[in-house]
Amino acid sequence: MKRTKKHILGACGLALVAAVTAIAVAMPTPRASATGSASSDTTVQVMVTERTESVRIISPADGTEIDQSSITISYNYVLANKITHKLVNKTTGEVFVLTDLDYLPTEHNGTHSVTLNLDNYGGYGKYVFYVTINDDAATEDAVSFEYIKGSIPVPDTPGEDESGSDSAGTPDTGGLDVPETNLIISRLDIVVSGLVVFMLVALIAIHIMRKNKDKDARN
Repeated sequence: MKRTKKHILGACGLALVAAVTAIAVAMPTPRASATGSASSDTTVQVMVTERTESVRIISPADGTEIDQSSITISYNYVLANKITHKLVNKTTGEVFVLTDLDYLPTEHNGTHSVTLNLDNYGGYGKYVFYVTINDDAATEDAVSFEYIKGSIPVPDTPGEDESGSDSAGTPDTGGLDVPETNLIISRLDIVVSGLVVFMLVALIAIHIMRKNKDKDARN
């Protein structure tokens, strides 16, 4: 009887182990399941952009006013083999093709500057500057500016007010050089002056008294 129970328990144990093993083999692994889900739901798109030739003026700002004839214009360029420039005088209508400023960059990308003397292109007035790369008008950039007459500041005389006198009260003499006289009177000067006047008066009085005494003596 005991042997029969042992055989039954052993058979049940083997059957349980076999069932668990079969279930484990039949179930998919978590990693495989996650990988399958990601691969079926995710789409990867790759955008490839190509750089195109271009030019952009960075200074001066559009609409700038200057009061000197010299102006420097700077710009950035991309994929440039040749750079050309043009200046239009909007006031006179003249167009200047600046072939002497043509530029062949050794590096296709970079920054370049040109300097113009506007007195050579009509002087005062409104201008538009154009820059083009590779002789392609589609790459053109432009900037406008105006050359104006500058006012000459007249320096003010330090301390001078609207009445023509300075802060110390010195009147305007119309450009004449007037020597300054500094008169300083002290108390001692006043006392000495008083004594001198007193002595003069006393001498005059004594002189008059003597004359009157002499007249009396004669009479």
